[in-house]
Amino acid sequence: MPVRENGRRAKRLKIPRFLKIYFVCILAAVVALTIGVSIINGILADYEAVQPKYLAEEIYNDFFAARNFTGLLETADCAISRFESKEKVADYLSNLSEGKSLTYTSVSSGIEGDVKYTVQADDMKLTTFTLAKSDQKSKKGFRRYQLKAIEIHGDFNGKVSVKAPSDTTVFLNGIELPDEYLIQQNIPEDSGRYLPEGVSGIPYKRYAVEGLLAVPLVTAADKNGKETLVTYSETEKLYIAALRSDDALQEKYGAFVLAAIEKYAAYTVNDAGISSLYSYFDTKSTLFKRLERSEAPKVASSHNGYSFKDEKTGDFYAYTDDIFSCSVSFTHILMRGGTENYRDHTDVTVFLRNVDGRFVIYEFHHN
Repeated sequence: MPVRENGRRAKRLKIPRFLKIYFVCILAAVVALTIGVSIINGILADYEAVQPKYLAEEIYNDFFAARNFTGLLETADCAISRFESKEKVADYLSNLSEGKSLTYTSVSSGIEGDVKYTVQADDMKLTTFTLAKSDQKSKKGFRRYQLKAIEIHGDFNGKVSVKAPSDTTVFLNGIELPDEYLIQQNIPEDSGRYLPEGVSGIPYKRYAVEGLLAVPLVTAADKNGKETLVTYSETEKLYIAALRSDDALQEKYGAFVLAAIEKYAAYTVNDAGISSLYSYFDTKSTLFKRLERSEAPKVASSHNGYSFKDEKTGDFYAYTDDIFSCSVSFTHILMRGGTENYRDHTDVTVFLRNVDGRFVIYEFHHN
């Protein structure tokens, strides 16, 4: 019941309607503004979270600061030679950055949407990694960044040249060399000079590979998949894949050709007569005519015995069913009583042909 004042009923305070509407509108605006700010803050926070700088920092900490270069190279594409493994490149980066302070900075990518960061080891540029927008999106629909590519900054001046028989397959670090690296084909070898007309010599091919960080392991295999010897010529700056020796030919004729050239060596110092060569050489060949006219060197008169050491045969190669070649080497020792023995190293390539059902030597040359 309204309180009376001085015996009169107190009047009730009335708020005008327009004020009610006004306050309600203000309250609604405050609530809407609060919600709007919250939504905008959420959008801004979501947008900020997908900025590339955070992924760049994560990549730097996980791979560069931790020196986990193998993990880095397994995470994204890296423009390295197909012949170099990621492990070797990781070792290269590790050695290059050892004992140095690493830092990273953002650089212009030149491509819309891509962001690049360069990593330096002290003042030396080590790598550049690129971030690009992925198909993954955040809660608010912003596209996330991902590691796109890695570029190695280093000395990629390494190169290698390889010469091999045309039917030989060459490998660098276990990876087959494709024909795109061929720079020469059908290169004639000296052996062709000693072959009859119509018989082709051994054609060779040559490869050249550049842009390598390190000298690769060079291996080769013949047409049957058997590994062949690869040597390096320091004078030619060239790897040379040897012919794979025919094991069956070597087993059958190895002792024969070794005995033939040892008989020849004995003949040259008057320890054997020309007749000792008849069963080994083609007596109608130009070579045999030269041997008949040859004279013994002066050293022949100053010894009283001889022997052979370090005897080897190899490189057996059949050009046709009737012609093959091989190599023979040994040390010819002339014994001289009371003085130091004379040693002569013999290393020849021998050519044999079928004459009346027997293989005999018709030519040889010193290697």
